[in-house]
Amino acid sequence: SRHINNTVEHFASLPGIGRKTALRFALQLLIAAMLIIPAAAARPLSRTPEGMALMAGLIGVVSAIIGLRAAYVFDTPAGPSIVCIAALTFLVTSVFKAVRPQR
Repeated sequence: SRHINNTVEHFASLPGIGRKTALRFALQLLIAAMLIIPAAAARPLSRTPEGMALMAGLIGVVSAIIGLRAAYVFDTPAGPSIVCIAALTFLVTSVFKAVRPQR
Protein backbone atom coordinates (compact mmCIF):
# COMPACT_ATOMS: atom_id res chain seq x y z
CA SER A 1 0.00 0.00 0.00
CA ARG A 2 2.80 2.41 0.88
CA HIS A 3 4.63 1.62 -2.38
CA ILE A 4 1.54 2.37 -4.45
CA ASN A 5 1.04 5.75 -2.72
CA ASN A 6 4.66 6.73 -3.45
CA THR A 7 4.23 5.84 -7.13
CA VAL A 8 1.04 7.89 -7.35
CA GLU A 9 2.81 10.88 -5.77
CA HIS A 10 5.64 10.65 -8.30
CA PHE A 11 3.23 10.53 -11.23
CA ALA A 12 1.22 13.40 -9.76
CA SER A 13 4.28 15.66 -9.97
CA LEU A 14 4.84 15.03 -13.71
CA PRO A 15 2.36 17.66 -14.98
CA GLY A 16 4.06 20.29 -12.84
CA ILE A 17 7.46 19.37 -14.25
CA GLY A 18 6.03 19.51 -17.78
CA ARG A 19 4.54 22.96 -17.18
CA LYS A 20 7.79 24.25 -15.72
CA THR A 21 9.77 22.96 -18.71
CA ALA A 22 7.28 24.39 -21.22
CA LEU A 23 7.26 27.76 -19.48
CA ARG A 24 11.05 27.90 -19.45
CA PHE A 25 11.16 27.04 -23.17
CA ALA A 26 8.51 29.66 -24.02
CA LEU A 27 10.41 32.30 -22.06
CA GLN A 28 13.61 31.50 -23.94
CA LEU A 29 11.74 31.87 -27.24
CA LEU A 30 10.35 35.25 -26.20
CA ILE A 31 13.78 36.50 -25.16
CA ALA A 32 15.34 35.33 -28.42
CA ALA A 33 12.52 36.95 -30.40
CA MET A 34 13.00 40.29 -28.66
CA LEU A 35 16.72 40.17 -29.44
CA ILE A 36 16.39 39.22 -33.11
CA ILE A 37 13.16 40.76 -34.44
CA PRO A 38 13.93 44.46 -33.75
CA ALA A 39 17.37 44.10 -35.36
CA ALA A 40 15.86 42.38 -38.39
CA ALA A 41 13.19 45.10 -38.62
CA ALA A 42 15.82 47.84 -38.44
CA ARG A 43 17.96 46.40 -41.22
CA PRO A 44 15.95 47.78 -44.17
CA LEU A 45 15.74 51.22 -42.55
CA SER A 46 19.44 51.84 -41.96
CA ARG A 47 22.62 52.24 -43.97
CA THR A 48 25.25 51.72 -41.27
CA PRO A 49 25.62 49.22 -38.40
CA GLU A 50 25.45 52.08 -35.89
CA GLY A 51 22.20 53.30 -37.41
CA MET A 52 20.83 49.78 -37.36
CA ALA A 53 21.69 49.42 -33.65
CA LEU A 54 19.98 52.71 -32.80
CA MET A 55 16.94 51.88 -34.92
CA ALA A 56 16.72 48.38 -33.39
CA GLY A 57 16.75 49.89 -29.90
CA LEU A 58 14.04 52.34 -30.87
CA ILE A 59 11.93 49.60 -32.45
CA GLY A 60 12.37 47.47 -29.31
CA VAL A 61 11.28 50.28 -26.99
CA VAL A 62 8.30 51.24 -29.14
CA SER A 63 7.28 47.58 -29.50
CA ALA A 64 7.43 47.17 -25.71
CA ILE A 65 5.30 50.25 -25.06
CA ILE A 66 2.68 49.42 -27.69
CA GLY A 67 2.75 45.71 -26.77
CA LEU A 68 2.17 46.45 -23.08
CA ARG A 69 -0.72 48.75 -23.98
CA ALA A 70 -2.19 46.13 -26.30
CA ALA A 71 -1.83 43.50 -23.58
CA TYR A 72 -3.72 45.73 -21.16
CA VAL A 73 -6.49 46.62 -23.64
CA PHE A 74 -7.00 43.11 -25.05
CA ASP A 75 -6.25 41.26 -21.77
CA THR A 76 -3.48 39.13 -23.27
CA PRO A 77 -0.07 38.13 -21.88
CA ALA A 78 2.46 40.95 -22.11
CA GLY A 79 5.44 39.05 -23.53
CA PRO A 80 3.71 37.55 -26.56
CA SER A 81 1.92 40.85 -27.21
CA ILE A 82 5.25 42.69 -27.35
CA VAL A 83 6.71 40.08 -29.68
CA CYS A 84 3.64 40.28 -31.94
CA ILE A 85 4.04 44.06 -32.23
CA ALA A 86 7.74 43.62 -33.02
CA ALA A 87 6.86 41.00 -35.64
CA LEU A 88 4.32 43.35 -37.22
CA THR A 89 7.02 46.03 -37.33
CA PHE A 90 9.32 43.56 -39.07
CA LEU A 91 6.57 42.77 -41.58
CA VAL A 92 5.99 46.47 -42.29
CA THR A 93 9.69 47.23 -42.76
CA SER A 94 10.11 44.18 -45.01
CA VAL A 95 7.23 45.33 -47.22
CA PHE A 96 8.68 48.84 -47.16
CA LYS A 97 12.01 47.48 -48.39
CA ALA A 98 10.31 45.48 -51.15
CA VAL A 99 8.36 48.45 -52.57
CA ARG A 100 11.03 51.12 -52.01
CA PRO A 101 13.08 51.91 -55.09
CA GLN A 102 16.68 50.68 -54.90
CA ARG A 103 19.49 53.22 -54.57
